[in-house]
Amino acid sequence: MKNREKITPQEKLRRQKLAEHREKIGKREADARRKVAQAWAKIGEGKKYRKAAAREASRATTAEIRAELFDGILLQLSPSYADRSIAIQKRVLRRIVEKRQAQAMLRETGRSDDLFASYIACRATSRCMRRLRQVAQGY
Repeated sequence: MKNREKITPQEKLRRQKLAEHREKIGKREADARRKVAQAWAKIGEGKKYRKAAAREASRATTAEIRAELFDGILLQLSPSYADRSIAIQKRVLRRIVEKRQAQAMLRETGRSDDLFASYIACRATSRCMRRLRQVAQGY
């Protein structure tokens, strides 16, 4: 059997104060985390933050599409579109880009009652198509 050391009253008091101090620190940290979460919730609802998040999602999606365009993945459309005119193939490509941009916007900004998400998605799609045309032309 182990010999149990006797705890002196001073040691007992020190341990009790230490436990109380740790409990206070835990409460302070929890309060700080709660305040940070509330502040981020307010910021996340703001137009500037949503606009920046949408812009960053647009850039990332454009980079992904550009990589696929270079690989030729995106240009391999279904056989029903392969023998169609170039204008129809461009329209299909634009629909693909619109869909991906809209999905990225929804992931980043969420649904909203106003026209913010649709406006940003429309601008992002136009910007993405412009960049893809520049890449295709060799700029």
